[in-house]
Amino acid sequence: MRCTTVWKPRLATLLLALSVTPAICAQAKPNAAAKPASLESLLEQLANTDSKAWLARKDAMTAARKQAQQEGAKFQEQAKQKQAEAEKETKRAKQLAAEVQKLKQVRATLAQLTFVDPAAKADAKDARGKLQAAIATLQKLPVATWDARIGAIQNQEKAHAKRSAELTVASKALVAKAQKSSASAKALEQEIQKLASLQQLVGTLKPSALAKPTPQPAGSSSKPNPVAATAMAKKPAPKKPAPKKPAPKKPAPKKPAPKKPSAKKPPLAKLVVEPDKDLITYKDHIYPIFDEYCMTCHDPSDASGGLDLSTHATAMQGGSSGRTLAPGDPDASRLYLLVSHKEKPTMPPDEDRIDKELIQKIRSWIQQGAPNDLAHAKKLAVERAKARQLSAAKAQARAAPEVRAIMPKDLPSLSKAYAPRPGALRALAASPGAPLLAVPGFRQILLIHQDDLRELGVLDFSYGQVESLSFSANGATLIAAGGTPGKSGGAILFDVLTGKELGRFGEQRDALLSAAVSATGALVAIGDTRRRASVIRVKDGRTLWQEGLEDWGTALSFSPDGKLLATADRAGFVVVREADNGREVHSMKAADGLIADLAFSPDSTMLATTGGDRSVTLYRMRDGRRMFQQKRHSDQALCIAWRTKDRLVSSGADGRILQWRTNGSNDPELPRVKDWVYDVATSHDGQKIFTADWLGRLIAIDAKTRKVLANRTPLAASQ
Repeated sequence: MRCTTVWKPRLATLLLALSVTPAICAQAKPNAAAKPASLESLLEQLANTDSKAWLARKDAMTAARKQAQQEGAKFQEQAKQKQAEAEKETKRAKQLAAEVQKLKQVRATLAQLTFVDPAAKADAKDARGKLQAAIATLQKLPVATWDARIGAIQNQEKAHAKRSAELTVASKALVAKAQKSSASAKALEQEIQKLASLQQLVGTLKPSALAKPTPQPAGSSSKPNPVAATAMAKKPAPKKPAPKKPAPKKPAPKKPAPKKPSAKKPPLAKLVVEPDKDLITYKDHIYPIFDEYCMTCHDPSDASGGLDLSTHATAMQGGSSGRTLAPGDPDASRLYLLVSHKEKPTMPPDEDRIDKELIQKIRSWIQQGAPNDLAHAKKLAVERAKARQLSAAKAQARAAPEVRAIMPKDLPSLSKAYAPRPGALRALAASPGAPLLAVPGFRQILLIHQDDLRELGVLDFSYGQVESLSFSANGATLIAAGGTPGKSGGAILFDVLTGKELGRFGEQRDALLSAAVSATGALVAIGDTRRRASVIRVKDGRTLWQEGLEDWGTALSFSPDGKLLATADRAGFVVVREADNGREVHSMKAADGLIADLAFSPDSTMLATTGGDRSVTLYRMRDGRRMFQQKRHSDQALCIAWRTKDRLVSSGADGRILQWRTNGSNDPELPRVKDWVYDVATSHDGQKIFTADWLGRLIAIDAKTRKVLANRTPLAASQ
C-alpha cells in the first residue's frame, strides 16, 4: 500500500506534465534549449516509473469503471421499476375508463326499460319485488347523481393517467442516467487499454531516444554559448582547491570503504532468476507463432474482433471485447484459453489445435509476464524472483502463530451425561497440533483421543445442543456454539489445557448456528439467525465490528494466519473480510441456497465451501477467483476439511467421503457412511479422517489404506 500511495501521484504528475497543451508551453519562460531536456526528462521518468504505479493507476481506473457500471445497473433497475409502476397506473386508468363506459351504458339501458313486473310483491322477502324496486329507484335518480358518480371515477382515471405520465418521464430520465454511466464505463475501459498501450510503448523507447543532449566541448564546430562557457570556467576554479585540501584526508573516508558491505545489502545475488535461455519473448519466440497461425485474421489490415497481434503493444492492448492477455496468469488469458481449445471459439477457427510445444511456449510466455524483448524479460525475471522472496517471507509471517500440541490435563470433574437415546452428532473438530477431538455431548462437549477414540473428559455447555465446534489455529482454545431453538443460545470459549471458560458470546433467544475463534484466541466471531456476523475481542468483550448477512449465518472461519474471516449464509453467499476491521475483501455467490460449511487452507491462500446444492467449491484468496466448482455428491454437501495444503475431504447427506485436489480432480473415495454425515475432520498429520453422523457415530478412517479404524457411538450408554 505504501508503494501505491507514493507512486500513484508521481505517475499522475508525469502524465499531466506530458499532456500540457502548446498554449500553456508558450506561456512558460524557459529558453528553447531547456524545453527538449524537460520533455526527455519526463519521458525518462515515465519509462522508469515502477510497474506498481502503473498498476495502481489502472486499479483506480478499474474501480471508477466498476462504480460507473454499478451506477448504470442501479439506474437501469430503478428505471424498470418506474416503468413497471407507470404500466400499472396506465392499466388502472384504463380500467376506470372502462368503468365509466359501463356506468353510462347502465344508465342508458335503465332509461329504455318500461315494463313493470305485475307479479312483483312489495314484500321485502320477495326477490322479484326487490328487483322491481331497485330498477324503479335507479330510473328515478336525478341525472346529477349519475354525473357525480361518473365524474368521480373520471377524476380517479385522470389521476392515474397523470401519475403514469410522471413515472414514464422519471423512467426515461433514469434510462438516460444509466446510458451516461454506461458510456462513462466504456470510456474508462478504453482509457485503461490506452494506458496499457502507453506503458508498453514507453517501455520500448530506446535509451538513445531518452538521452539528453550532451554538452559539446569548447573546440567543437558549433557556436559556443558565452554564458555557459564563463559559468564553466568559473566553477572549476573554486572547486579544484576544495577537493585538493581534503585529498590528504581521504584516507579517513577510505575507511568507509568497508561500506562495501552495502554492496551485500541488495539480495539480488541470492535471487533465483531464470537463465536467459529459458526466457521467452514476443520478438524472438511468440511473434513467429502468431505470424504463421494468426496473422491472416489478426493483422492491422484485418483485425478480427479488434485484435491485432502484429506488435507487442497491440497484442497487449487486446480487442474490442477487452484485454486478451493477463500477464502472469495464463488461465485468465483468453488468448491462451482459445489457442489451447479450453474455451470456444477455438483458434485457429475450424482447424486442429496447434502443436502442444507451441501452446506451452505461449503459456510460459504469459507466465513470465508476456515480455516484449530480452531486456524486458530479464527485468520481469528479477521482479518475479523478488516477488518469490517476498511471498516466502509472507508465508513465514503467516505461519507465525505457533501450533502447539496441547492436550487437556486438569479438566473439571464433571460426569458424562446421557440422553434418553443417542442423537445426531451435528459438529466435530480436530486439534491442529494434537491428537484431540471435540464432539457434542448431551448439553456437554466430549474431548476424545484420536488414536483409540477414548474419552479424556467433558466440558459443560449449558445452552443446550452443540451446533458448531472449532479450535483456534494454535490449538490452545476451543469454541462451541449452539442452544435451544426459539429459547436460548450462545457461544462459549474454553481453554483446552484446563477446560476453563474464557468467555461467553452472542447470547440470544435462539440457537446460535456458528462461531469461530481466531488463530491466537484473541478474537471470536459469531453468525446468528438475525442475519448478522460479529467479531468480538475476548479480553474485554468489545464488539470490533458487525456486518449484515443475506440470511442466517450458517458457517464462519478465520484464516490460519488470523488476517481474514469468511462468513457464509443460508442464501448461498460467502463474504471474506479483514478480521480486525471488517473491510470486505471478496464477495461470492458460492451456492444456490444453503452453504453448510467452509474452511481455509493451512496456508490461508484458498477457501473451500460446501452447499446444499451438492456443490464443493474452491476459491483463491489472492484475487477471489473460483478455482473449481464440482457437484459430485448425490445429495447435500454438508462438510469439508483440509488434509494437507493441497488435499481436501468432503461429505454430506449421501454419506460419501470424497477426496479432492486443488485442481478439482478426485483421489480414491473413502468408505461410505450409510447415513447423513454432518461433519468431517482430519488429524493434524492428515493421516486420519473422522466423521460425525446422524446416528451419533464417530468413525475413524485411515486416509492411505482407506480402512475404517474405529467406530464408536459416544452417547450410547453401552459404550
